[in-house]
Amino acid sequence: MSTTTPSKGGGTDAVAATGEDVQQQELQVDPVQPEEPEVDPVQMMKLENKEKQTEEKGEQASPSENDIKIINQQGKVEDLIPKKEKDKAEPDAEQRESKKKEEQGGADEKKKKDEDGELPPPPVQEKEENTSDEEQKMEHAMQAEREKADLDQRTLEEQRIVADRLQAQLNFNRDHPHGVTLLARDNTNNRRLFPNGPFGTIDVAETDCAQEEDEDGRCPYYSMVADKGKETTTPIHILIAAFRDKLCARTLHNAFTHATNPSRLFIRVIDQTKKDSELEDDAGCWELYCEKYNTNCQEYQSQVRMVKIDASLSKGPTYARSKLSAMVHWDYVHRDDPAEIDLQKVDLQDFCMQIDSHMDFSDHFDVGLIDMHHRTKNDYSVLSTYVTDIEKNNQDERTVPNLCMVTFTSSIRNWGTKECKYLTRPKLTNAMWGAGLSFHRCHAELVVPVDPYLDNVFDGEEGSRGIRFFTHGYDVYTPDIVLVTHDYKTHQGNPVVHTWGRGAKRNDEDEEGEAGEDGMKLHGDRWKWNDEIEKQRSELTVFGTNRVNMLLGIGSHHNSTEQERRELELIRNSRFGLGTKRTMEQVRTFTGINLLEMRMEENKCGNNYWVPYEESPNYGVDEILARGNIGMVATKSPLASKDQVLNELKKARAKKKSKKDAIPISSLDELKSKDLKGGSSHRGSATGGSGRGSRGRVTEKDALEEEEEVEHVETPKPLLGNPGLRHAAEVLEKDFMAGASAFKAKEEQMLANGEVDFKLVGGVSAIILVLMLVVMSQTSKQRNHKKNS
Repeated sequence: MSTTTPSKGGGTDAVAATGEDVQQQELQVDPVQPEEPEVDPVQMMKLENKEKQTEEKGEQASPSENDIKIINQQGKVEDLIPKKEKDKAEPDAEQRESKKKEEQGGADEKKKKDEDGELPPPPVQEKEENTSDEEQKMEHAMQAEREKADLDQRTLEEQRIVADRLQAQLNFNRDHPHGVTLLARDNTNNRRLFPNGPFGTIDVAETDCAQEEDEDGRCPYYSMVADKGKETTTPIHILIAAFRDKLCARTLHNAFTHATNPSRLFIRVIDQTKKDSELEDDAGCWELYCEKYNTNCQEYQSQVRMVKIDASLSKGPTYARSKLSAMVHWDYVHRDDPAEIDLQKVDLQDFCMQIDSHMDFSDHFDVGLIDMHHRTKNDYSVLSTYVTDIEKNNQDERTVPNLCMVTFTSSIRNWGTKECKYLTRPKLTNAMWGAGLSFHRCHAELVVPVDPYLDNVFDGEEGSRGIRFFTHGYDVYTPDIVLVTHDYKTHQGNPVVHTWGRGAKRNDEDEEGEAGEDGMKLHGDRWKWNDEIEKQRSELTVFGTNRVNMLLGIGSHHNSTEQERRELELIRNSRFGLGTKRTMEQVRTFTGINLLEMRMEENKCGNNYWVPYEESPNYGVDEILARGNIGMVATKSPLASKDQVLNELKKARAKKKSKKDAIPISSLDELKSKDLKGGSSHRGSATGGSGRGSRGRVTEKDALEEEEEVEHVETPKPLLGNPGLRHAAEVLEKDFMAGASAFKAKEEQMLANGEVDFKLVGGVSAIILVLMLVVMSQTSKQRNHKKNS
């Protein structure tokens, strides 16, 4: 009996050859004297290897026809061939007959249904479907277990990281009790800016109280301590400007789920999306939140205000954020009128928190941020920085970015972010502020709102608001721990959201729907909190980056022409202008920035100390709201309303003996005391009213037109055509009568603030001489008018 060696071609050729040999062997077997079948060890080895490979693949062994023949000869069919496979390979006569009847019956049924015009239903496989459902449930359960195990593992890992960081801080603070701050790294760029340094890190000072000789030991104002500790009820108003950002929904989810008390969060969102877009980025912030993150989103519906705006007419992030400030302003002004409140009433001691639309938060961030605010020991503190990447979320990260350097492009721009390590309290910065995180009391949002006339501003928003905060008495601090993080990778990797519509063509004509008064295509309703701001746009001529540069005096004094001086006066004295607590000269010293020459003069990334000032009642909110939206001449009394003017004129008319006579000089003096002098540059009202006429003043004609009785009033022409002189005259008139010393002090303050550009002449300024002439001229005009009357 011969044997066959497998070919080099592999197992298939070997099996085939073995089958042919077996057929030849079967022919040689003597039926009378059967021999014990001889087992070929090579064939058995191949068969065993094949079975082993099949088992490793997770498949059920299914011998080939040739294998079966070999095994038949060896008498081991029952042991190696599965019963189903055997039945399939060798159906008996009964099975063949049954199968034939089923096929015949199925054919007859199909033929009948075809004749009736009806198709047979698909075969029912209920048992297999049930089995599939059970398998899916089991798979889902196993997946949930795996995710839970991963979460537990991550939680343990995060706890270990936090413990390690705390221990590292303890070790570090032994040598550096209050942490360290980086001044600058020694590299080419920093050497170019500051050839002689400083470089490296220094220890953070124990206190930021004033260090000047005459103010030594004086510390920031700190009296609001009612919510210090673990208090969890003080409202937090979160302000989010989103541009086609699918991550906005996740930000809502993160805020509500990570807060200790989510019921105190009130979230206002400017949601800019593209209409008729199928992209997830344009699905809508609230809609995606309800769909992907919280099917029971109605529980928070009363705490969220979504303002839908067509993204095709976006005017940049600053413009969008200004609407959030306007909403806060409205809900503060109408806090005692529930019918007018847009979302939730705002009180001065509430917290306002401006963030981006792609953020995450550490657990209990609401309590943590309020505690951090109290660690500044400053009622006027603003916690702000460029926040850390989202990968560091919830890890008790103690290395925090520190804003302290700027560069100049078309305007001022944050640059060269440094860092602080292991701070024990927030660090006072040189007034550098970041838009990605700003946590402060809401009176700061009212006193220093985002300017709504900064259209398409990208560079200039942060630097200008930081300096405005400083001049109004607020101080920007770098947080001492990371509680809010930013998804840089996903956000900046998405070209749809990252552009903010920069360079997009804008068209105020709405072909698809109604356009708003501000030129925006609206997805929703009209906004009462925005109407007044947009109506007054026509009274301004400077917007965007030019407005920022004019406000701060970047690159120029911006007062070379009468038009520039007029606009500068209006901008600086509006609600969106500069404060009176600190001067522009103090800005230069404190920040280390020369705005006029557009350069950094000094590295101020180290220790900074509080600049004292005199606090105003009610945080200065009433004073700022009285300025109006587009500015007015600095004065202590607001413009009178139209009804007040009408009543005054009616009284004056009743006293007149003859309609031919002009209104008596006494009535004109009363009107003058209410800032209604003809030719003045007053703008707005105490409540931000727009006034009348292109020059923003309320005249007798305006007041009496409704009664169709227009009378001529002799209104004195403006005595000073120069807005700067006129402004100075009105501000200093009262002080002039009080004495030269008070007058001189007021003048010096105005010079320091950059409000006027006059020089002293022999100890007596030119403006004093001008005012003397003004008073004499006014007195002469009054005498002549009285004589003529």
